[in-house]
Amino acid sequence: MFECPVYQTPEGSRILTTHGLPSNFLTSVFLSTKRSPSHWLTMCVVLLCEKEK
Repeated sequence: MFECPVYQTPEGSRILTTHGLPSNFLTSVFLSTKRSPSHWLTMCVVLLCEKEK
């Protein structure tokens, strides 16, 4: 299982809050995978949830 972070938008994902998490971090979801979690971490895989404008 890979614990994949979910962000609100791709912009500003490097801006940290006082809790040390990116300001647009929403949650994490666990994804089933045949590869090791370190593979997905190395590839910087995330999920995005964007609002329609």
